[in-house]
Amino acid sequence: MGDKGEILDIKIADIKATAPPFHHQSVDPTHALTKLKTADRFQELRQLLYAYEKTGYAFDDTVETPGTGLSAYLRTASYAPERARTAAREIDDLLAVGLFNDDIADDVDLLPHVNPPKGVGVEDCLRAVRQHLKRFPASPPAPRPAVRGPRSGRRSHGSGGHDSRH
Repeated sequence: MGDKGEILDIKIADIKATAPPFHHQSVDPTHALTKLKTADRFQELRQLLYAYEKTGYAFDDTVETPGTGLSAYLRTASYAPERARTAAREIDDLLAVGLFNDDIADDVDLLPHVNPPKGVGVEDCLRAVRQHLKRFPASPPAPRPAVRGPRSGRRSHGSGGHDSRH
């Protein structure tokens, strides 16, 4: 059966007849992807926590001032402020259920692990982040322009790439 080069004549009916559990338990890929996306409980929070990569995945925020990672996230969120609101709701959800609750352990495992400062808990860091996120929609920073003009001291045309000051 199935020697090299042999063509197997398998029909859908054969598969259905021999493996009913497989047929009945199979899932439409579109449905599976939709379910996966909706099952991603902390999708925006994960994006926020990835912003801490530049800090070596360490919280550097204070209650008064967002740190490097959160500031980077907020600059991005200034283009779509609903992202900050979504992240704040996800933090509220996470803190309400409990970071170490077995019911959400799989969801928490998907999050980047960001280290709190010595003597401070992750929950306290998330509360500080949440405070900044809650303030953000009221006064988001203006997005920085994507295109910058020529820098001073440099010629933009006619130098052929050479500095004429030499």
